[in-house]
Amino acid sequence: MYGSLHTVKSGRKRKFRGSSFRMEPAVPKPDDRLLVSLQPHRRWLPEAHRLSEKASTMLGCLNLKGFISDEQHEAGRLYSVAIGGYRSVIGGPGGTAGNGKGYDCNPIGCKLETCECFRRTESYLSARFALSEAGDAAMKSVEHLILDDQWPVSISDARCGLSSLTRHFGLTAGRKSHTRRNTN
Repeated sequence: MYGSLHTVKSGRKRKFRGSSFRMEPAVPKPDDRLLVSLQPHRRWLPEAHRLSEKASTMLGCLNLKGFISDEQHEAGRLYSVAIGGYRSVIGGPGGTAGNGKGYDCNPIGCKLETCECFRRTESYLSARFALSEAGDAAMKSVEHLILDDQWPVSISDARCGLSSLTRHFGLTAGRKSHTRRNTN
């Protein structure tokens, strides 16, 4: 015998499964837009606005439905960022925009011009003071809307508070606020 027709293969022997090619139609992937538009908090919006990025929050939904203006929406968004920045300074819960890492602030060697903790605290406190000037009911409605992402206690009070924040942040028709960057 001069050799065998079968060669010896080293290694683990695997079962032969045959061809995996089949002539079946491919299953289409589900349309994400359809799934997003059927989410409960987006159903009450008109069909054209359901896929908007603003529709992910109650503040944005109120803007899309016309209950609040674009400037009031931007002021509410900036207030949410100010709250998140302040919460990161004090080590609070991180469920709002702008909440990042906490800052180890050394009060002895810290310069007020460059201190990120001081800037975030002042930003939040000045915005909260401007909101409190609109009244307790307005402050309660705006904070319920922004922090809890729930329908405001009173739409008119929420509009009043958001208008106060609009003036505080310097937002006017067609003009957005200045972009502030972290100094760290």
